[in-house]
Amino acid sequence: MTERQKAVKAADTAFSLYIRARDKYICFTCGTGTNSTVGHLLTRGKVSIRYDEENAYCQCFTCNGLHEEYPSIYTDHYVYVNGQGQYDELSLRGNKTVKYSISDLKGIAKKYKHKLEALNANKS
Repeated sequence: MTERQKAVKAADTAFSLYIRARDKYICFTCGTGTNSTVGHLLTRGKVSIRYDEENAYCQCFTCNGLHEEYPSIYTDHYVYVNGQGQYDELSLRGNKTVKYSISDLKGIAKKYKHKLEALNANKS
C-alpha cells in the first residue's frame, strides 16, 4: 500500500467513525440501529465532497446497499430533512475538482479523530 493509499484509508476511517458516532449509530434512512456504516448521498468518488459532513450519514447495511440501485430513497429523505436548496448546493460542491495531497488527507484524518474524541468526551 502506498503512502497515499494509507492516507486515504486513514481519512476514510476517521471520517466514517465520526459520522456514525455523530448520528448515534442510527440509520438516517430507516431509523434502525444495527449494522451501521456510512452512506454518501452523492458518490464519494466526487472527491470535493467525500469528507463533507452534509454528504454522509449513518446508514444500515441494507439501506446503504439499496442506495446504488434505488438512489431516490436516500435522496428523497435527504431533501425532506434538509431541503432542496441544501441538496442543490451539495450537488454544486460535488462538481468541483479537488485533489487532496497526502498532507491534506492526514489533516482530514486528524480533524475527524479530534471531532470524534470531542463527541465522545461530551457523552461522559
